[in-house]
Amino acid sequence: MAVDKRPTLWLRTAQGRIKCGRPKVNPMSVGVQAGSGPLTSEQCTHIVSVYVALGKPPKDLKDDAVVTIDGKSYRVLKNGISYGAGVWKLYLKAERERRLA
Repeated sequence: MAVDKRPTLWLRTAQGRIKCGRPKVNPMSVGVQAGSGPLTSEQCTHIVSVYVALGKPPKDLKDDAVVTIDGKSYRVLKNGISYGAGVWKLYLKAERERRLA
């Protein structure tokens, strides 16, 4: 099995793309189901760094946008963008794949 050694991936939106790092799994989301417990909140499943110093981010890269990284869909959570100089940190929730029977 080949190992993917690409240093950066492409984060794509409907209006463009920008380079990003590999999505890292948020260990706090493992085993947590939506709607469990007294408070219902969206838990980020992945965290990714977006390199805005290497390009201009797409205009539609904002809260609640659906993005794809390496063919997998994610949703940017509300207040899920941590703006920084040169690198933005995005807090994402993996979108469930729809399977056709």
